[in-house]
Amino acid sequence: MLTTKEIALNLIIPHEGLYSASPDSLVRVTRNDQLIYPYRDPSGIWTIGYGTTIYPNGVPVRKTDAPITIAKARQFMLHHIADDLKNLKKFLPSQLNRHQVAALLSLSYNIGWPRLARTYGNKGLLYAVNQNPDDFKTIEPLFKAYVYSKGKPLNGLKKRRNDEFNTYKKKTSLSS
Repeated sequence: MLTTKEIALNLIIPHEGLYSASPDSLVRVTRNDQLIYPYRDPSGIWTIGYGTTIYPNGVPVRKTDAPITIAKARQFMLHHIADDLKNLKKFLPSQLNRHQVAALLSLSYNIGWPRLARTYGNKGLLYAVNQNPDDFKTIEPLFKAYVYSKGKPLNGLKKRRNDEFNTYKKKTSLSS
């Protein structure tokens, strides 16, 4: 049985990918010995590894940062997930299952915890989840609202939101 964190990683990794800047373009990292350099994501934000935009020490990623290894990229991702999960649990009803928590965690990883947290107070996604976590008709469009970058919908974000929502709908035992 997969843990919440493992389910979240299964959502996050394929959508974030592992990319590195090269002298000419952006390349997918395929070898364990390949160094990973910062690059600009589709929104123009400096990113490294699995979508890391802010290092665990709170410093934003910059173009001039030293390259990292795959192991370091994974370490950054796991740190980010742990922080988001700690914050997210403060806003979630106890009856959510592992898949529901993991889907919200993947969304938080992508859009940023502060942005997701704001949906609690303005009758957005976290508000709806707290009102009725199984009201899929209400929750689905709230998940799928986060498909834009610079005002334009991105196919990759549409696919990610579909995957997250489909994971959210899965019935499993309650999370721990």
